[in-house]
Order: sequence, then C-alpha cells, then structure tokens
Amino acid sequence: MIRLKRITAVILLILTAAIVVSNNVLGNPGMLKPVVSLTGKILEKSENKPLVAKIYIYNTENEKIGVCKSDVTSGTYFLTGLKPNTVYYLSIQTSDKKYEKIKLTTPKVYEYTEIIRDLIVDNNVDLVEVVTKK
Repeated sequence: MIRLKRITAVILLILTAAIVVSNNVLGNPGMLKPVVSLTGKILEKSENKPLVAKIYIYNTENEKIGVCKSDVTSGTYFLTGLKPNTVYYLSIQTSDKKYEKIKLTTPKVYEYTEIIRDLIVDNNVDLVEVVTKK
C-alpha cells in the first residue's frame, strides 16, 4: 500500500511538472518574448529625397540601445529588438546635423510586429516629422 502511494505521488509530481513546463513554454507570452521592429524611410522635406543618416535609439534612462544607418539610395532604415509597450527616443544624425529626439512608444503586442514610420527631416528648423504608414 505504501508503495502504491509513492508511485501515485511520483506520477502526480511528474504530471504537475509537465503541465507547468508546457504552460510556461507554450501558454505564457513571458517566455516567448515578442519583438517589435521599426522601419521606414528618412526623407529630406524640401526635395522629398532620401537622406543618409544614422538613427540612434535610446531608452527612457537615455541609454543608447541601438543604432542603424539609412540606405544610401532609398533612405530606408530598420531597427529591431524593441520591446512591446515601451517608450523609446529616436535621434537622427546626418553628416552635418543632429536633430531633435523623437518619442516613440511601441504597441502592446504578443507576437512579432513591424511598425512603419517615415521620418521627414526639415533642415531649416532642425525638426523631424513622423509619418505613420500602414
């Protein structure tokens, strides 16, 4: 009788462990963390031409967490590895100018998501206009 109780306890322990592991791996978004990517084009406002620039991304503690360079011919840029539902700041720098920081809040998502933002740079006033694309 004691042996049967021990076997039953071991089986219950194994089943409980299997359920916990499967819930953590398959059912818990915290284990499989979603990633947000940011892409778009950097354009010069007056001529609507692609602009070569570096885009720096900072967290709310002003720590640089990433950088990318826009494509020379198209102005396209791509940043990835961003967390959902998080505030970031973008800083754009060309060869001769640094522009204001732009606040960006990533959406609250549970799977990979790519957001598209074109950045229109106005050289006359050091401003950047953000255009959301769908």
